[in-house]
Amino acid sequence: MRKLLSATVVAIAASIGNVAFGLDTYWIGGASGEFNTDSNWSGGRAPYTANYFVHVTNETPVTITFTGGATIGGITFSGANHAIVSGRSGSTVYIKTGESGKPRIEVADGLTATVGINVYPVTSNQNGLYKLGKGKLVTKAELGNSARYFSFLDIEEGEISHESAGGDSVNVGGDMRIRSGAKFTGVNNNPLQNNTVV
Repeated sequence: MRKLLSATVVAIAASIGNVAFGLDTYWIGGASGEFNTDSNWSGGRAPYTANYFVHVTNETPVTITFTGGATIGGITFSGANHAIVSGRSGSTVYIKTGESGKPRIEVADGLTATVGINVYPVTSNQNGLYKLGKGKLVTKAELGNSARYFSFLDIEEGEISHESAGGDSVNVGGDMRIRSGAKFTGVNNNPLQNNTVV
């Protein structure tokens, strides 16, 4: 009885730990594929809640097509230059992501990751971004989707660069923090203006 009770406690503790600390899921879908297809992810299930932390680690470039909405805990790109692109024209596609309401994207040193969809905080429909890793993150407006509007911008490391699809703009309505050695370039590599660095 004592052994059975002990095993039950361990199982419950492990379950609580997964909820508290997040579930790591890895892209296994090859060079291209749909984000929401279960078989493209380790564990056989597409990430769908803020407990999931997505990792794209392939040693060759991967292009992930996104045609809907999802809530995840964060995205880490490593191994090669990867991209998440919009697969639906004329409407906004998005990922809601972020620990404590901060959308978190990390790009490994020496790499470039391209994100052609909107990234929202979990707690809001306004865009914002918390950038980690020494690599470069390129945000793009494509297929008629809306421009990037950052309600906050926090660049811990590396670079964020926005590429316009025409008539696009980048504005930071709230706090903007760029750490020493990090940088941001705005529409078509023009410097971002009229915002406060904190």
